Amino acid sequence: MCDEEGFRNYCNLLLDGFAIRVFLNGAEQIEYTAANPEEGWVRAIPPGNPLSPRSILNGFVEIRIKRTSKSCRT
Repeated sequence: MCDEEGFRNYCNLLLDGFAIRVFLNGAEQIEYTAANPEEGWVRAIPPGNPLSPRSILNGFVEIRIKRTSKSCRT
């Protein structure tokens, strides 16, 4: 399932005990599937319908990474 480089990085960060938060124009994004700060977009999941098509939101994208626990790797 981790076929995209960004998703692999996301999975590895979670396993290493990091929390990842995505912001678009200063507002935290809760429902999203991808984000690209260099290109300035977030692929959002529309509220209330996880099966509907994703929408691309454009603006200033920031990804914040913070260690919250020890690594889950053995």
